[in-house]
Amino acid sequence: MDGGTVLFDEIGELPPLAQSMLLRFLQSGEGRAGGATGSTRVDVRVIAATHRDLEAAVEEGAFREDFYYRLWGAVLEVPALRARREDIPLLVEHFRREWNREDQLAVEGFTERHWRSSRPTPGRGTCASWSGSCTGPWPSGVEGRCSRRM
Repeated sequence: MDGGTVLFDEIGELPPLAQSMLLRFLQSGEGRAGGATGSTRVDVRVIAATHRDLEAAVEEGAFREDFYYRLWGAVLEVPALRARREDIPLLVEHFRREWNREDQLAVEGFTERHWRSSRPTPGRGTCASWSGSCTGPWPSGVEGRCSRRM
């Protein structure tokens, strides 16, 4: 397999044995599918994601240092959405356009009244993932669209 992309989500949660297996894969460019008798050479792009501070995990001994440096090529830190609330209208607009195009809809947008009523309040829920599941105080219609996307 050549030219694909492999995403390792929550790489910081991997136990040491799995870290060593993936390290071997990254170093050699070879892997073996479950049940296969031989290994296959692959040339893929690797993207690893985590919410953990991997440098701290390395210092604590919870994450292999050699694996960390093998993964570490370019680091893109994206703060949680709760830390950048000004992005919410941009994301809503992006998904409105995308879903309009995909589903041949004609949703024009949200009124100021929707935005005022959609401000999260403590204990009322949040949007876990704009393209995944939503709960909580978001503009009418967004909740249904998000939960339908699961």
